Amino acid sequence: MRLSAYTAVFLTGMAMAMPLPQLGNLLGIGNSDTIAQLQEKFDRNNPNGTPAAPGDPADLNGDGVINVFEAGAQASDPDDLNGDGVINFFEAGAQAS
Repeated sequence: MRLSAYTAVFLTGMAMAMPLPQLGNLLGIGNSDTIAQLQEKFDRNNPNGTPAAPGDPADLNGDGVINVFEAGAQASDPDDLNGDGVINFFEAGAQAS
């Protein structure tokens, strides 16, 4: 009986401590626009970013700005360190660290 009472108290405490995401939407406060902000931040055509020179290969869509999406795409592309035309395990691992 003692174990079940402790279990009930523990589970009740966990349930009370859990956040209620619907509460912010119901009251019109909180993080109701978080998803919209994330979509705007990682939009491929977001005009907010680092200005790029014309023809810069890091500017993937050619809009003159390197945004978060393009910078992440470039960061994940490993370089050929020894110039043999093949990116091997060592070269990819050396750039990941």
